Amino acid sequence: MSPVGGIGINIAIQDAVATANILTEALLSNTLSPHNLAQVQHYRESAVRNTQRVQVVAHRILNRVLHNPGPIQPPLALRILTSLPGFQNLPASFVGVGLQPQHIKDF
Repeated sequence: MSPVGGIGINIAIQDAVATANILTEALLSNTLSPHNLAQVQHYRESAVRNTQRVQVVAHRILNRVLHNPGPIQPPLALRILTSLPGFQNLPASFVGVGLQPQHIKDF
């Protein structure tokens, strides 16, 4: 993860919650195996990779902004999306909740 948006800590917390949810029963029954660890990786991998893809786009935009001495106008697609009701909160939701929100299971 890059520092853009402070998303790395969110991913780490989501990984920890998903790991706890997936591994708790195996740990309690003393049956933990590499298969259980592979389950965690498989479950979280696409959300993490897609988050990294969004960060690459964010880096490109920030790079363009920081290296342009003049005024900048957001891309048309971004202007359209942010003008639609319900879409204004997507960036904050992406940073704060992520692509695959996690909740601790009650065991």
